[in-house]
Amino acid sequence: MRMASRSSHGLTDERTGVMYALSAYAIWGVAPVYFVLVGFASAFEVLAHRIVWSVPLLGVLVWFGAQWQKLPMRTVLKLLACSVLLSVNWLTFIYGIHEGKISETSLGYFINPLLSVLLAVLLLGERMSRRQWLATLIAASGVVLELVSVGYFPWIALSLAVSFAIYSVVRRQIQVPAALGLGIETIALAPIALLYLIVSDSLFSRSMSETLLLGVGGLVTVVPLICFGAAARRLPLTVMGHFQYLAPTISLLIAVFYYGETVSTGRWVSFGFVWVALIVFVTDGALQRRVSVAR
Repeated sequence: MRMASRSSHGLTDERTGVMYALSAYAIWGVAPVYFVLVGFASAFEVLAHRIVWSVPLLGVLVWFGAQWQKLPMRTVLKLLACSVLLSVNWLTFIYGIHEGKISETSLGYFINPLLSVLLAVLLLGERMSRRQWLATLIAASGVVLELVSVGYFPWIALSLAVSFAIYSVVRRQIQVPAALGLGIETIALAPIALLYLIVSDSLFSRSMSETLLLGVGGLVTVVPLICFGAAARRLPLTVMGHFQYLAPTISLLIAVFYYGETVSTGRWVSFGFVWVALIVFVTDGALQRRVSVAR
């Protein structure tokens, strides 16, 4: 009975993690629409507002969720490292959107899961089944094909992939409540962001409607990252890595069908490789859950 209870608890926890992961990546997938709307501001200004407006929202979540706790210095230092990685990732993403390269930002997040899975295996000792390795190799083939077909060095895509993959690995090792962890990450950046807004005269020069729209960046930032942090504590990074294909898929579809970006045939072929890999991975997860329940 105890074993059955533990198994049931584990499955429930996994299902909760899956729901958090789906929520995070769905929001990230449609996020480019918001960043196009705030295209009247520079990438640095959007990033600064994003950080500053996130702090009070996270403070409320930490307070009402009773998540505050004293953390060891080692944990705080890891969270500070996460804040640097996040700022690089956010700035690169915003710049890519402002430059009209939504499809290239989506490429970055197609590459990111592969790096996340590879780092999880190499650094965290996580293991993958044969089907998961097959899925990873299929997806990797699609990404390599994409890199060859674009005809130039996609630095935006690679910067996004590397920064968030490393962030995922570091964040996976920090067992603190999601809102508290993200709160410390953003508080570390807030003084720099606020100073930038003051020095650049961006804080008071905008109209009320523009300021409010920039302030929405706090929600766009906090909600998916809270969901991501909650999912990362419940799911192996190898599983999280494959869920990440959802966000760039949504972004790519928005780029093509809403903003009219031109996507090459090679990129669509790469897209097909990635989705075949995702189907293989999801099928493997379903089979493993059946075996677990049967036991």
